[in-house]
Amino acid sequence: HSETYAPNFGSQPDGSLFEPQLGTIEEGGFKLAVLDGRIAGTISMYDLQLQNLLTADPDPVRAAQGWRIQIAKQKTQGVEADIFVTVTRNWSFNIGGAKMEVSLPSGLYPRGSPRSTANFNTRYRFSSGEGPLGFLKGLAVGGGIMHKGPAPVDALNSYYLPKYTVGDVFANYSWGKYRFALNVNNVTDKWYLARVLSAYKGCI
Repeated sequence: HSETYAPNFGSQPDGSLFEPQLGTIEEGGFKLAVLDGRIAGTISMYDLQLQNLLTADPDPVRAAQGWRIQIAKQKTQGVEADIFVTVTRNWSFNIGGAKMEVSLPSGLYPRGSPRSTANFNTRYRFSSGEGPLGFLKGLAVGGGIMHKGPAPVDALNSYYLPKYTVGDVFANYSWGKYRFALNVNNVTDKWYLARVLSAYKGCI
């Protein structure tokens, strides 16, 4: 259990100040490690309640003039889980994911908050200097996949960023005190929207 306090800086166009942000967090979870730590995982659940959060005025004209409102209470509940597996001395991978539900007095969802995320990452390192693959000693290769669910763009939830899944790969080679690395993000060259900035006349 924890409680938070944070001042809301700035002011309204008329000079009036904002009430401070208050919050309470209830969180619990478990950690597990077996087979000398070769398989390890965590899972946690949380309940977060915040008061006096700042957000743009729902009236687009007032919002364009700099007016903001303070949300009476925002409640966030979620669960996060990760598992790490060391298959061999050289090969390991991890899988993770999270699911979140947010409720506002308006019944709308906060902008920029996906309800679900997931990821997978793996890495293999060549450590043996013998045999036909001996020249690969010092090389590590791997990659991963990341998924994000749809997220509202604006405070009114009038449109959403679509969900997307992208993959990355990497390779690095260590030679003496030198290390060479190659990283390729979004290997399928997929077009997706990661974030946006809302404006009065639309979205950029």
